[in-house]
Amino acid sequence: MKILAVGDIHGNNAWKKIDFGKYDKVISVGDIFDSKIFNTREIKQNAIDFYGAKIDNLVRLMGNHELHYFKKVSPKYSGFRADMLDDYYDILHSYYDGKEIKFVDFYDGVVYSHAGLMSAFYHLVVNRSSTMVAPAVVNDKVVELINHVLNRNFDMLYISSTSRGGKQHFGSVVWADYSDLIFDPRPIPYKQVFGHSASSGGSKHIRPNGNWLLNIDSFQWFDYVYEITDGEMTNVFQIN
Repeated sequence: MKILAVGDIHGNNAWKKIDFGKYDKVISVGDIFDSKIFNTREIKQNAIDFYGAKIDNLVRLMGNHELHYFKKVSPKYSGFRADMLDDYYDILHSYYDGKEIKFVDFYDGVVYSHAGLMSAFYHLVVNRSSTMVAPAVVNDKVVELINHVLNRNFDMLYISSTSRGGKQHFGSVVWADYSDLIFDPRPIPYKQVFGHSASSGGSKHIRPNGNWLLNIDSFQWFDYVYEITDGEMTNVFQIN
């Protein structure tokens, strides 16, 4: 499959310039709301356009900056705009409206999420399900289970590590830090693509077994997108 991964959007509407027809899937890793460079009007209109777009191959993963608007009574993070809570809540609930939220996706041996899937969190989530214990193999069925469990246990999503101001040694798929994933003592044996801890040009860490972690740029700042073809990164380019 040919995948295009897009980092944290944070109000940037340059995603509209993507040629969606060139890809099997275009995966947004989340964080559509809140910004240091776009104003409230721009962020709101961009979110309306993003969630309203009728694009069949656009995968919308949820980030932490959607999470604190999706639940009105929940922890709030940096960048939260209290005056927009009702508006952003309505945009999100109008889009999801009975649909399960996707926090994790999986194609060609690559796990996609907002902040990365740590081993401890993976086992915690899967073991929360009464249907199975954490399997050694990640596949479409397991990813579906992870999303299913998280949709019914939102409290798990607020877990963050000490590197992100929390109290745990690991973070959730919307709160893990790139450094946490690099030093994960028992990492899941898969390649991963995620945002959340972005730096210019992105960051790639290759494990001894050949699997890699790809922390992609914040789309808010750099407009870079990442092509993943048959499970390997093949190109990085700027679309603006």
